Amino acid sequence: RGAASNFCRRDAVRRHFANSARFRSSGRVISMLAVLASAAAWAPQLRAPSNAQPRHAPPRAALITLSAADDLDLTGKVEVALTADSCPTDEASTLELLKFVLPVLATWLSSELLSVVDTAVVGMGSATELAALGPATMLTDSTAYLFFWLSVATTNLFASAQASGDTDGAYAVVSDALWCAIAFGVLLSAALATFGPGALAAILSRAPAAIPGATTYLNIRLLSAPAFLAACVLQAACVGAKDATTPLLSVAFGGVLNLGLDLLLVCRLGYGIGGAAIATLTAQVATLAVLAVSVRRKRAAALGSPSLLRGRPSATRLRAFLQFAGPIFLVLLGKIACYNTMTLVAGRC
Repeated sequence: RGAASNFCRRDAVRRHFANSARFRSSGRVISMLAVLASAAAWAPQLRAPSNAQPRHAPPRAALITLSAADDLDLTGKVEVALTADSCPTDEASTLELLKFVLPVLATWLSSELLSVVDTAVVGMGSATELAALGPATMLTDSTAYLFFWLSVATTNLFASAQASGDTDGAYAVVSDALWCAIAFGVLLSAALATFGPGALAAILSRAPAAIPGATTYLNIRLLSAPAFLAACVLQAACVGAKDATTPLLSVAFGGVLNLGLDLLLVCRLGYGIGGAAIATLTAQVATLAVLAVSVRRKRAAALGSPSLLRGRPSATRLRAFLQFAGPIFLVLLGKIACYNTMTLVAGRC
């Protein structure tokens, strides 16, 4: 009777951790969709400010003065009537906003989507490995999510430089951001390798059978941190250049590749949770390669040189990056603490 009771308790713990993995991933997806719905709902208000002129307002008179040059006999004043119809604007429609927002949303969810695919495929074979995926993906995805300020900073600085006509400065921003992504990615991998196994052992203390699988998954996935952060920078550069299609295609390619490798390595070859981690690592590196080819082509067309990395980063631009880091880092830290707390509580109930 005691053995049966212990078995039931261990099985319940495995089910709880497996459900917590699904809960965490679906919670982030729902929150992103809520942001998208809010943006769509506010799109008309954002396009039409409250002090904008009504559509059928009376014509406005604009006074244009033509001053003659020394060698021309052109002096006079011309009064032109301007109406709302005769002054077209570049306002974006709701459909145009959605066409841009939806691909960007997909790129922001790329890591989560890969983890969901891993969860679905691994869950078909082993409940213990499914339970191990929850804490392992929580550590890998959440710690990488802390550095999303790199993406925000790159988009802002790249788009600002492009708008001012400084194409060389825009791609200098990409170079500096890539150096930062590589450096932070290496540090993140080292931190996960050092503290990750201990954290997993503490989280899975009630399900010790899941610790080896979770550690295996973590040790493989942590190798993808530099590639993932570099891909985020290149996605941001595409968005800053008003190209939302390339990031979407790269994420779709990585997702299909991840699914195919999951089915091959996990289901066909029996590599289990380690095979799922290899599939995700390969998909993230492939996504980075697709983005790098696209951004190199853009740079070659604009500047004649396809090289994405320059010399060491500029101290001025690094300060600009760090100005974004503080506030956004605190916001991301709060969100991650909320999601991970719910995951841990769900797993211990």
